[in-house]
Amino acid sequence: MGPTDAEGIARAPEAHMHHQERTVGGRTVELSNLDKVLFPGVGLTKGDLVDYYDEVGAVMLPHLTGRFISMHRWPDGLDGHDFYQKQDVAEVLAAHHPDRLTTGQRKATRRGRIFVDFLRNEYAQTTVAPYAVRARPGAPVAVPLDWDELSRAGMGPRKYNTRNIFRRLGQRDDPWTDLDDHARSLGVARAALDDIRRKA
Repeated sequence: MGPTDAEGIARAPEAHMHHQERTVGGRTVELSNLDKVLFPGVGLTKGDLVDYYDEVGAVMLPHLTGRFISMHRWPDGLDGHDFYQKQDVAEVLAAHHPDRLTTGQRKATRRGRIFVDFLRNEYAQTTVAPYAVRARPGAPVAVPLDWDELSRAGMGPRKYNTRNIFRRLGQRDDPWTDLDDHARSLGVARAALDDIRRKA
């Protein structure tokens, strides 16, 4: 892990500038407005958030590989306007099969086509990516937990944040590292449900 400040926020070796370039996965990305405050309650800037994802990427990215992603974005910070960024794959699918698929939300525009729903990123709809920063005061982080941690005093959705997550990662392994090894097909459960429906 890279250097961190007293509260555990990962810091890049160079000081934040208004603009800079970073190379990620062989691609150079130009970053701007790095001093823009995104989480006013804790003073977390866009540059801090970039540093956070740069640092947590090695633990976070294995959970995202091969999965569709939709992002709920807040370009002007927690107090500003928000929007969902469509997953490019949804657009590609809809463009490839325009007679069968659409990313249009309004039923009137679907005209019998299947809605490729990229918006399922609210409570009880989809999961939030492990180690993603939540758009909530204090910049809390979605952290995978071991079963025994769930009943601990003080455990809650704001327990971990960008200021203390690296301390946790330094003390214990990611409990979801082998999660995919335990995946199960829903085929048996679906067949049982179909059987119940037929008998009803």
